[in-house]
Order: sequence, then structure tokens, then C-alpha cells
Amino acid sequence: MRQPSNTPQSVALGSPGRSRSAEPSYRVIVEHMNEGAVTLTCDGRVVYCNARFADLCRTTVLQLANAPIRGFFAPTDWPAFDDLLRRAESQGGTLEVQLVADNGSIVPVLLSANALPEGDGGAFCMVVTDLGQHRRQHEELGVAERMARSILEQASEAIVVCDEDGRIIRASHAAHHLCGQSALWKLFDDVFHLRRGGSAPLLREPPPDEEDRFLLSPLLGSGRPLRTEVHFRRDDGKHFALLLSVGPMHELRGDVRGCVVTMADISERRRAEEELWRLTDSLEHRVSERTAELAAINRELEAFSYSVSHDLRAPLRAIEGFGRSLQEDCGDDLGEPGKSHLARMRAATRLMRDLIDDLLRLAQVTSGRLVRERVDLSALARTIAAALALAEPERTVRVAIADGLTAGGDLGLLRVALENLLGNAWKFTAQRPLAEVELGEMLTTEGKVFYVRDNGAGFDMKEADRLFAPFQRLHAPGEFSGTGVGLATVQRIIHRHGGRIWAEAAPRRGATFFFTL
Repeated sequence: MRQPSNTPQSVALGSPGRSRSAEPSYRVIVEHMNEGAVTLTCDGRVVYCNARFADLCRTTVLQLANAPIRGFFAPTDWPAFDDLLRRAESQGGTLEVQLVADNGSIVPVLLSANALPEGDGGAFCMVVTDLGQHRRQHEELGVAERMARSILEQASEAIVVCDEDGRIIRASHAAHHLCGQSALWKLFDDVFHLRRGGSAPLLREPPPDEEDRFLLSPLLGSGRPLRTEVHFRRDDGKHFALLLSVGPMHELRGDVRGCVVTMADISERRRAEEELWRLTDSLEHRVSERTAELAAINRELEAFSYSVSHDLRAPLRAIEGFGRSLQEDCGDDLGEPGKSHLARMRAATRLMRDLIDDLLRLAQVTSGRLVRERVDLSALARTIAAALALAEPERTVRVAIADGLTAGGDLGLLRVALENLLGNAWKFTAQRPLAEVELGEMLTTEGKVFYVRDNGAGFDMKEADRLFAPFQRLHAPGEFSGTGVGLATVQRIIHRHGGRIWAEAAPRRGATFFFTL
């Protein structure tokens, strides 16, 4: 064994032939090692140590200078330590000992000793590894491993883990239940098959010529995540659709070391989609048939409207004309009963003419093309009110029309709707000495709501469901004129604009009609 050096000195980390200019770079490496590094004399005194070894000993580098290293080992380990130094002279060696730190704590360490060349500042160099840290890290890895295994086993999702070759190495209980025991622990590519046209509506077992292998190897090479639908056949013959979410597993250097695959059975969802597609096809077919039927009905209505406007008007004009001639030429010879019959005949003729006009207007409202534009309802209502006042100048009617009422819609249809609503208000206030008619708007949860209010005859709300039906009248025929078609026309106009109409009223207390557009 070498004789001890008289004075401690730092080791030059290298052989005698190595340039001294390389010493600082080696010193930096040693100082930043995670293991302790020590240079010893032949009798085991510290010539040099790094900060990591001083930390293991719970002391400082200066206090360790020239200190006997055996003082930091349990006396029972001294013989083994001396034997380690003897072995280190020829071939090096390792030894596990208990390091007794300066504060009394015990640290299990692994000593790796080797002899130093002559002139390197000491007899031996030694690397000291903290086995406690390694064991703690190993235990932590074991805990993490057990935790990951427990999570995988208890997960309700079907999860499999594949290695870099695509072989299934671990699977959750849900994956076993879903895929069957025999399907797992094989190459992933041998278990799953990609269905051609993954979005095809038919959920059935594809024949062999419609199958492709689902290859995991391209994913492992690219390292990118993937979501896809695959067709799966279990050994018991059951086949269903799966949604796969594949995520690569990376090691610390970034290399792909396998992947984690989450599987979800989407067979029921696909069946629901198929049923939806089937119902959609059926609905489209029915809509097409219904459209054709409606087109035929519209053609019949157009023919009827033409017949009404031409074929029925002619005899009515003849009856009205002959009635007028009869009254003018022979009125004095008819007597009072004859004059009464003739007057009633002519009134019925005029009513029939008005009914034909209203029916034609109702048909035109339903079948015409809707042309939307910005309509000034205030200006339109004032024009209608002026015409009503001109037709009955003897009446006293206070009309209140709010400024700035506008809406998007068909100008012609909205004119017809306001003519009917304001005309009804004008008509049903005829028995009031001071009639009041108002057009305004208010904001509700539905948005902008327009209203036409009057203080006229009103009606019983029990009869409100009959308001908008054609030819339905809530007052006696002799009390107020009209055919009972006006409000039905208004309702169809409002509905064509995507709105709704309703009313509130009380007998002899007026009525208010609300509508949205």
C-alpha cells in the first residue's frame, strides 16, 4: 500500500500524460456530479472532495480536508472498507456501507474505489452514491407504477397500452370485457380492422374485400395522436363499431416508446345515426310528395280563383243590373212587399260580391310571393285612417298613431293587414259618440309587439278561438257589416311573416289586437 502524503492537495483529474489545461473542465464536471467524489491518501485521508460528498456527510469541504474517511463509517464497516482499498490497488471494487453523517444521521451509500496513477495528487479516487435516494426514487417509481396499474384496472373506460412494436402489453378490465380475453395480448394490428368509409351508415360486418388493416406502426413512427372509427370482430362473433383515441407515449429523450389507446363502443350511436338517416330519407320523400300535392292544390286554387273572378262575377253583375233596372222601371208597380223583396235581393247580391272579393284576397294572401322590405307602418296607418275618415266624414274618431313604427315585411300584405285591423276598429266603434282608435308598439320578452286598440263593442273572450276562422262573426249580422273573412286574412298575413296574432277584449269595453312580425 502507498505511503500517505504529508500535505493534502487537490487531485488533478487525469493521468500524468494529460494536459494540465484540461483540469478546470474536469473539475467543473466533478463539482456538478450528483454523486460524491473523493480523492484519498493511501491511509484513507481526504485529499479532495466535491460539494456533493460534503453534503452527504452534513459538513463542509474545508472541514473534510485531511480528515480520515473511516470516521464517517460505522466501525463494523472498517474492515470491509480496508479490504476495498486493497482491492482498488489492482482492479477497483465496490462496497455498500452506512455513512454516518456529522449530525448523526445514517445514509446508505455505495462506494466505488479505484487507484490513481502516480502524481495525480492521491492514492485512490472514490465515487459515493446515495443508495437512499436511489431507493426512494425506485420506491416512488414503484408507487407510480402501482397507482397507474390500479387506475388502469379500475377505469370504466376500455384502455389498452401498446409497446413500440404495437403489441398490447396492458389492458383495463373494461377492455377485457369489451374485446374479450383472447383478442388482447396480441399485436394491435391483428385485433382491429379499419372499415372502409368509416362514416358509412350501415353497421354490419363487412365482407373481407371491404376491410383494411388498422396499422398502428405509422402512428408510432409519426408520434402524432389519432382519433378514428374502426370495425371490431370479437371471437364470439359479435361485431361493433369502436371510436379509438390513440396517443403516443414518449420517453425522456422524446422517442416514441408505445401508445395508449382508449376505446368507446359507438355501435348504439351509429345505429341511431342510421335510423336518423333512414327517417331523413323517408321524410324527404314524404316532403317531396307533399310538395307535389300542394302544387296541385295551388293550381286548383288558381283555377278556382279564375273561375270565381270571371264565371261567378258575370251572373252577379247580371242579377244586380236587372234588379236595378227593375227598381227604376217598375218600382212604383211592385208595391211595398215587392220593393222590400227587391231591396233584399240586391243587398244579398252585393254581399255575395263582397264575399267573392274577400275570398280572392284571402287566396292571394296565401299564394303570392313574399317580398320583404323596410315598411313604415306609421305612414301606412295614417294613409288608411285618412281614407276611413273621408268615407265617413260625419263621425268623430280620435286616431292615435305612434311615430317611428317600422317593420320588415311585404308592403302590400302589411297594407292589407292594417286595412283590416284599422277598418275593424273603425267599424266596431260606430256606436260610440267619441270613438278612439290607436296603433302603437311595446317591448316584451318576444321582442317588438304591435297593437291596434279601440274602445268599441268588444267581444266575449270565450269566443276568441273563433276570431280568425273564415266566415265566423261574433256579432249579429244586422249589428255590424262584414263577411267574417277580414281577420282570417290578417292571421294568414302575420303567419307568412313568421309572427303571431292574438286579441284581448271585453263586451262593450273595446278590443286590442296584438301582433308580431
